[in-house]
Amino acid sequence: MRKEQGNLIASRDGGNEHLTTRGKELGLDQFINPNPSQKGVVSGKLIADTMEALIGAVEMDGGGETALEEVMRTLGVL
Repeated sequence: MRKEQGNLIASRDGGNEHLTTRGKELGLDQFINPNPSQKGVVSGKLIADTMEALIGAVEMDGGGETALEEVMRTLGVL
């Protein structure tokens, strides 16, 4: 895969809009406790940040490339 193709995929599938859409489709917003000042509203940015945090946690936990790929596929970002 050429670098340009990889960048296109990363920006499309790893962008906040896609992460928010996938997070909502997975029902992730039901499990997010927003800041009380948000009056119960779970913003798209918060959903995208949570998706990123889940992926980052797997990577930081040392799950390895296979585990990271499996989680990303399950979340629909790969």
